[in-house]
Amino acid sequence: MARKVPAGPHAQVAERFAFLLDALDLDRDGFVAAVDGAVTARSLFAILAGDRRPSRSLAVLIERTFGFRAEHLLEGRGPMWATADEAAQLDGLTASERRLVDFARRSVANARLLDEELTRAEAWEAMWSRAMGLLTDLEHLARRDDPSGYPDAATAALDECWRMADAFRAWTAAMDQRRVLHLTQLFVQRFLVQVPAELHARGALDADDAEAVRARAEALLSSLSEDDEILTSEITRAGQRITALTSEPAPLATTADLAADLDRLANRIERLRPLPV
Repeated sequence: MARKVPAGPHAQVAERFAFLLDALDLDRDGFVAAVDGAVTARSLFAILAGDRRPSRSLAVLIERTFGFRAEHLLEGRGPMWATADEAAQLDGLTASERRLVDFARRSVANARLLDEELTRAEAWEAMWSRAMGLLTDLEHLARRDDPSGYPDAATAALDECWRMADAFRAWTAAMDQRRVLHLTQLFVQRFLVQVPAELHARGALDADDAEAVRARAEALLSSLSEDDEILTSEITRAGQRITALTSEPAPLATTADLAADLDRLANRIERLRPLPV
């Protein structure tokens, strides 16, 4: 599902809060219930939109209840999760596995990035398995007594591998473009919306200049939002195509089954043919 980038003045805090809910597998109502009403659903909606900053008391309650550190939630500093015995939790992991865990724990952005890369890796694994299955089918076909269908089968296998490669290329390219777009949205929101407003509030930027920057930023954010929707649709379509390509019956296996059925039918016809007198 597409993840909407918060647009309010506290967008980065909202992004970290949204990650917390994802990690806990809680919706807004579930979170409100989990903290015994320490925050209202309306206030939580404003927090997730970036329009309101969570109170420190709520952040501390979250840390005590779920282990998501208050300093990281509010300021983005330090590790995300508080661990009583981190060494024990990492015991038994390889050096590479420890690097992955450390990377994911450093920030919400890292955790989301690693999750996205894992999704790519799982899709690649499915396509690799599919391609290896096609090669196995070709090997079996080549060993048949009558391998006359091999050239067509090899062409069909190559075509299918190209279709999977094209779908994967389109999918990952759109994902990378959307990643850069989200970073651009955060930059515009912070430095073309929030900072000019803060400068104007301090009297360091006059109203006309602040309004000109804000209008330009809003137009840019609107354009970026439209691009986000387009990329999200492309990602969904390409992902669905990959799923379809890796779950359909393999064409070579279907061809081999049909050939086997024809062989069996021919043998039965041969047995039914009258013996010569």
